[in-house]
Amino acid sequence: MIEVILKKIGRKIRYLYNKLKTFINYTLKYWRWRYRIKYGRSIDISDNMHKATVIINSYNRVKNIQHMVQAALKCDFVEKVIISNNNPQVQIENWVNVSDDRLLLIQHKFRKRCRYRWIIAAKTPRRYYIAIDDDLFVSPEQLKKLFESLIDDPSVPHGMFGSVYISNDPNNEEMSSAYSYFNSKNVTVDVLHQIYAVTDEHVSNYFDLLAKIRGNNREVSKFLRRIGDDIVMSHAGSERPKTHDFGFVLECASHNRAGLATFQDLEFSQKRIRIFREVRRTVLQYRWTNKKELS
Repeated sequence: MIEVILKKIGRKIRYLYNKLKTFINYTLKYWRWRYRIKYGRSIDISDNMHKATVIINSYNRVKNIQHMVQAALKCDFVEKVIISNNNPQVQIENWVNVSDDRLLLIQHKFRKRCRYRWIIAAKTPRRYYIAIDDDLFVSPEQLKKLFESLIDDPSVPHGMFGSVYISNDPNNEEMSSAYSYFNSKNVTVDVLHQIYAVTDEHVSNYFDLLAKIRGNNREVSKFLRRIGDDIVMSHAGSERPKTHDFGFVLECASHNRAGLATFQDLEFSQKRIRIFREVRRTVLQYRWTNKKELS
């Protein structure tokens, strides 16, 4: 009896130790990032003729926005930082205290979904865009490397997180929510997540794909009003998008918390599978017609 109790206590101690270790490691990395974006030097790319517009969605993580803005503004190649506050119950100007002519705060009167960032991009004609979710703490150096990757190969969208579905065939009924997820890997993926480096051509292609899907599948089109803009944008290039290894990428501690993270919603994965199938089917029909294989 005593031996069983001691084993339970030992397991509990190991669990608490690992939790504490994870917390300390995360805290150190977070404050190291905060120090860098506040006191570190500004950086630029070698070819300063190219400029990027950064678009950050804000909803339930408004405390992150101030620091994300500071990180983006440390990049001299960033000509504009646009904050789309998609939560009308929050006044974004009360949370961002940054004085810079490059910063634009957009306060919406009604709730907006993630996809609204691409509407903002279309209304703000530029050559290059970097869209970032409000749960990602990228460094200026990582933004620089990501932007340079887009400049080197503007044919496809680029990111740091992505996933590959178990089948690239949109007609494969065995396709399920099972997929391979990649973080900081130099790989070709099916769908990018959390951060997207794209061109004006990708934005235009995004809306073209939406229009075709709307005409072909009304039900999936309804899903796309809430989720799936990342799936569509990931198919807006001439072929599959790419993720890159720019070192460890810090995420907000609440990035996978139920109630905040969209992917925790009921039937999220099933709806995304249907969206992916329809988008892939559409892009094969209208855009990737010369692609004999996707891998």
